[in-house]
Amino acid sequence: MAGRRPLESSVLGRLGLGLGLLMAACGSVRKQTDEPPPVYAAPSATPGAPLTPEISEPSSSPAPPATSGGAAPQVKPLLPLQPGPSRFKLVISGGDLRSQVGPTHFIYDRNGVVVRVDGQRLVPELGLSKVIRGAIRQTSGSLWFVSGRWPGETYVSVQGANPGPPSFSAYKSGALRGASLGGLGSVEAVGAWKGHPLFVIEDQPTTDGPWIFIDVRGQPKIAVDEGERSPLLVDTTADGALYYVGDSSSRIHRYPGDQVIDLGSDTRISQIVAVSATEVFALVERAKRLELLRVDGHQVSQVDLRFPAITSLDAQPDGTLWAISDGGVYLKPASGNWMHARLPEGEEPSGWERVEVVDDDDVWLFGARGVLRSTDQATAPLDWPGLLGRVAPELN
Repeated sequence: MAGRRPLESSVLGRLGLGLGLLMAACGSVRKQTDEPPPVYAAPSATPGAPLTPEISEPSSSPAPPATSGGAAPQVKPLLPLQPGPSRFKLVISGGDLRSQVGPTHFIYDRNGVVVRVDGQRLVPELGLSKVIRGAIRQTSGSLWFVSGRWPGETYVSVQGANPGPPSFSAYKSGALRGASLGGLGSVEAVGAWKGHPLFVIEDQPTTDGPWIFIDVRGQPKIAVDEGERSPLLVDTTADGALYYVGDSSSRIHRYPGDQVIDLGSDTRISQIVAVSATEVFALVERAKRLELLRVDGHQVSQVDLRFPAITSLDAQPDGTLWAISDGGVYLKPASGNWMHARLPEGEEPSGWERVEVVDDDDVWLFGARGVLRSTDQATAPLDWPGLLGRVAPELN
């Protein structure tokens, strides 16, 4: 569920790792059969020792391989439409937006405009936005993240070419001030851990310093495995689990318990979605085929997948999966099959870029036209271009 995204700011910039590693490569369409998905039998876990599932291929005909060096084939799955009325309403129109779900849920753009989610309300934080705009102008940079708990624990990263506020700052008394985590290198917000904003931080201000997970209290100080250069994919769960995938791209690390789930050297993990301390989904490429795996305790099983590529994946705490493929929105109940998500009347069924689950009743869809949210509130959508004009009129 929400609480993480693939790391995309200073961590990857410092390490020179492209975002391409974090996106699902062109995959394959799995043939529908009546046979159950294969179960990968994994040995019992011991702390610190990797689980190495024995992978048995499904007995159905092999799926067509992924295309290389270009876009995935445009295969539209023939799936039913979600029954009943749409859960979604347009809540933001326009904008190229990011989202950080932590103790407080923030939505923002690279220009420095920030909105806070307060229950069913979207609250523009004009004071914070204007301070960030000043830092952006000073550094000739852009806003990388806003994370924390409003109003007393709000953290901001503005990255730019020129000197300015520290790249990891706290917003206090109407100004950006260096956060009290001195002596550290690159910082990336990765959601929340047990009710506190969580960051992955380079423990030394060098390009090869060890990486640790830490919150603003100086806890929990979970060290990234020495065999990984850095964490690239991170997710946390409401019951206190933390999962990450490093640049090995084939191993899922789980805390607590220091457990490592090794999916094989021929596997590249492109997305993970954590549901609980015992359940996590992994979108992987193996032998040029796209596969979706479910790790439940010590068992790894394959989930039916009907798409040539998935650009965004998330899951509700009840196990319902959500996916974006070729701009379309799909969901799969925990005990059901994939279907097209029903969108509000008048909304295009394609052009969506990202799905984000906050909880079972709070799902967000982000696209170029705006943001949809599963909500019962009937309010006028927030006009993001108009908000940008109030914060940064020079950009209009």
